[in-house]
Amino acid sequence: MTFDLTLSKILRRKDETSTKVSNKYEIKRNFKYKNPSKQLYVILLPWHSNGKIFNILQKKIYKMGHSTLAYQFSSEILTPNYKHTKQYYLAVKKHVKKDIHEMKKKHKYKKITIIGISLSGTNAMMVADSNKDIDEIYLVTIGHSVAESLWESTRTTHMKKVMESLGMTLNKLKKEWKSMSPRLLVENLNHTQITMLLSKKDIIIPYNHGKKLVSIIKEKNIKHKVFENKYRGHYGTILGFCLNPKKYLSK
Repeated sequence: MTFDLTLSKILRRKDETSTKVSNKYEIKRNFKYKNPSKQLYVILLPWHSNGKIFNILQKKIYKMGHSTLAYQFSSEILTPNYKHTKQYYLAVKKHVKKDIHEMKKKHKYKKITIIGISLSGTNAMMVADSNKDIDEIYLVTIGHSVAESLWESTRTTHMKKVMESLGMTLNKLKKEWKSMSPRLLVENLNHTQITMLLSKKDIIIPYNHGKKLVSIIKEKNIKHKVFENKYRGHYGTILGFCLNPKKYLSK
């Protein structure tokens, strides 16, 4: 059994499989100001993120000489309650976009880079959508469709079963989550530079989903760069990025 499959099995025990949610959109943030930095890195942490690992990422970027702003969300950002998930994503977009605009104005940042990891890659694209405050986007292990990733991932098979029992289909879900679809969000990202990190071994957000997004980005003539690895899966790719961000981040 691969590392991705093993970790998926462990993490599934923490998932919310009920359609009942708290109706709260928890958003925690951690800002580290680097003086006299003129670049801000905004980090959107993934579903069920481990704070310790991502504190390492934030500290490493800070040591590179940049201010950092990291966000963490509750497990309820993705549940079988598709309406709540959509509203949560929209709440994140509104909240983070407002924070970035205010910080750019206050600290006079000349460049703002947003990093979206796993499912939070979609959050990053939503924040950057037609947003001139964002200059650069990093997408780590992302796919072209949140709906299709949920439907085909080994990580969310239980959620799919719950949703199917309630009459949901993939086509219906794609329509419901149209506003949070990476393949459509790229339409308004011509002002950015996009860098993607993908894994050919990824079965959490299947590799072919990421490749589809790359193809769409190419079709739209958006400036982009793609890093791929053949050996590490979904979680290994994320870990590699967190431990050595300097390898991937632009100078």
